[in-house]
Amino acid sequence: MDSKALREKRKKLAEDANAILTRAVNEGRAATPEELQTVDKIHADVDALKSTIERVERADTEARMYAPESQREERAGGPSADEQEVRTRAFRNWSLGGPSALSSEELRALNPKPSGNGTEITLRFMSKDERRQYERNEREQRAQTVTTSAGGYIIAPEFSNRVEKSMLWYGPMLQEADVFDTATGATMTWPTYDDTSNTGAILAINTGVSNQDMTFGQVSFAAYKYSSKQILVPVELMQDSAFDINGLVADVLGERLGRILNTHFTTGDASSKPNGIVTAAGTGKTGATGQTASVTFDDIVDLVYSVDKAYRIGAKFMMNDATIKALRKLKDGNGLPIWTAGGPTAGEPDTLLGYPVVPNNDMATMATSAKSILFGQIKKYKVRRVKDITLLRLNERYADAHQVGFLAFARFDGQLLDAGTDPVKLYVNSAS
Repeated sequence: MDSKALREKRKKLAEDANAILTRAVNEGRAATPEELQTVDKIHADVDALKSTIERVERADTEARMYAPESQREERAGGPSADEQEVRTRAFRNWSLGGPSALSSEELRALNPKPSGNGTEITLRFMSKDERRQYERNEREQRAQTVTTSAGGYIIAPEFSNRVEKSMLWYGPMLQEADVFDTATGATMTWPTYDDTSNTGAILAINTGVSNQDMTFGQVSFAAYKYSSKQILVPVELMQDSAFDINGLVADVLGERLGRILNTHFTTGDASSKPNGIVTAAGTGKTGATGQTASVTFDDIVDLVYSVDKAYRIGAKFMMNDATIKALRKLKDGNGLPIWTAGGPTAGEPDTLLGYPVVPNNDMATMATSAKSILFGQIKKYKVRRVKDITLLRLNERYADAHQVGFLAFARFDGQLLDAGTDPVKLYVNSAS
């Protein structure tokens, strides 16, 4: 069965669950325990189908990736298959031997620059769609891995060219925030203003106009320098491994940066680091006494309406997986779940009261006084990025150990643009 058919099946199951609950409402009664049990079973089947769909789509993607070049589809607006192949080959050769190992064509594709006792190239973070595809392709069958304190090595059996990589999703802030690029890291300001309390007026004949000042403010953006920390790779591993260790190293360096950036963009305290969206957001709803680790349907409604209607356009929820698990079980007064699973279209998000839900495990777990749920225009959070990621290959520093060092740097800052009207707000669990 192809992914389209599976998605249609998933949609039909979701509709069946909704029909059971709707029938109870139309009959003026609460859903019976048996009906709720059936609905819960259907939701479990929906979740299982989601995993199956991901496997099928990954297999389809890999079939296209390894098809003859003449059969490969080119990405709209992206590099051709030939161009991508050159860049991939160039990166591998640069990783193994530095700039001297590159052909003229590969030099043009990669454009390496000297840096101290090594060379550097620039990379970029993946787009949202690229990240989703990458995560699908990362679900690989386990291969043998042996680690050492000096960076590790991989034993690749002849029958396998794959490796299992331990990777936890590093978070959505770079995808959900409004990212803008600057050519330099000089401190910059972003103006804000609040004119919401002002209105126009009727003007009588021969009457002068009155003044009504706007309230201006500003937000300052720095450029904090982030490091991936260094990875040492034995030259023999790069030469002998059947797996693309060079690409793996680049992935890991980027993921290290992504994890710390997501943490700081979420909960950073603005002390020599970005001001996180949770830190900057106002409180929209506080749980009642006793709700130290829980939330009610009414709380969610109150949180939504604590945000001005202007900011509810394009608004989203953000919370961690533990909170999502609790909310998926939450029902309204009629026994209907307030959570709606994503639709059949690839990438269509789950929703809560009609608003998309963004998982972010850097959000706090529900506990005493925890800022556990965020709602509003997440795009009001601005991320400043100074150029792209710089990846360094250290050619000589570890030559005596026959190792090559790799290191990545990036400069970022983040601020919530809030002119005083709270575009995002928080649900805060009770203090007692």
